[in-house]
Amino acid sequence: MTLRPKPTFFALLLSLCSGLLFAADVTVDTFTDESDGSCVDGDCSLRDAIDTAAPGDRILVPAGTFILTLGSLEPSVSMDIVGVDAQQTIISGDDSSGVFQINNGPLDIVIEALTITDGTAARGGGVAVRQANLTMRDCIVQLSSGFNGGGIAVDEGGSLTMQGCSVLDNLADGNSGGGILVSSSTLLLLDSTVSGNSAPASGRVGGGIAVFGGSRGGGSVSSVVIRNSTIVANDAEASGGGIFIGTGGSDVAVSNSVIADNSAVDCNTPITSLGWNVDSDNSCGLGATGDQPSTSPNLAALSLNGATTPNYLPNPGSPLIDSGNAAAADGSDATCTLVDQRGLFIAAGDRCDIGSVESDGVVDRPTLLPEVRPVPTLNMFSLILLGLVLTAVGLQVIRR
Repeated sequence: MTLRPKPTFFALLLSLCSGLLFAADVTVDTFTDESDGSCVDGDCSLRDAIDTAAPGDRILVPAGTFILTLGSLEPSVSMDIVGVDAQQTIISGDDSSGVFQINNGPLDIVIEALTITDGTAARGGGVAVRQANLTMRDCIVQLSSGFNGGGIAVDEGGSLTMQGCSVLDNLADGNSGGGILVSSSTLLLLDSTVSGNSAPASGRVGGGIAVFGGSRGGGSVSSVVIRNSTIVANDAEASGGGIFIGTGGSDVAVSNSVIADNSAVDCNTPITSLGWNVDSDNSCGLGATGDQPSTSPNLAALSLNGATTPNYLPNPGSPLIDSGNAAAADGSDATCTLVDQRGLFIAAGDRCDIGSVESDGVVDRPTLLPEVRPVPTLNMFSLILLGLVLTAVGLQVIRR
């Protein structure tokens, strides 16, 4: 005799699996910043979508400006937060709170295709990351302030990866790290622009990026890798207008990037050059293969240039053009990235440019190995639930 669970049991099983086993898309449908703890009551605010998300959910944020009136957004489970693009989806702290405070690690958060603006906090006015992993793609962090880390602060073993982003016009209004502060943490900066950020108080450092670790950072050393990025026109009152590296053993490794036209010197101390960098005032200790110290990058004005995040396009005749690593792209931290800040590819057979923008980039992707598509996976809660469901199935069969 064939043993079959009752149809009602199958219905229950399907309901549990569809509702809990796999991550869901949650669509924000109101601009009001409300916190009623529900996204099934007729409206779903950005705050409620984040606060009620299950691990692995994707929060879809439509075009428009979301003004925070109830304080910063604080994800407590791993999730993706995805806008339409950085010109259309804008989240504002309204100069009264931080925008994102990601402090409940360990977490894996993705923020993509939106602008974070007008935030203010003691550390990380726009974004604060502590003991968590954050990936930002195609985002803008701008016009925010903090005593440390005006735009972004990565603290206490945090990890930040930024790709295709712009960090613009942020202010460390009391201490250091106008654009980005990295303290006993890691930063990977790819195809991004850091510009117009400031640490103007007396004796303060790191207008664009400030890196601390060891005794100064209060813990382990920091590790920073910068590839195909543009760090220009930042300022600090004392030193390191572009990049400041504190004592304590932290490492900042840079390749195929521009550090130029920052006030109070581009770098306060030599960086670890992986080659093919440009430094306008010879303060970054460049001397690796392809480096161009004491060289003006000859950039056009900050503009979108076809992107959704502002960037600097090299002018015709710029020493950046076709001067990046001649090796195949994406082979190591020393090689060029394959896609620039605008999402354009290096043309087949071409040599990449230095900086975040490929002046003659192409839309068509060069011939590569077949793309590997990710397979949906279960999170820990889902695995536990699946185990309970399978146990229930076994019990049903045994009872028969």
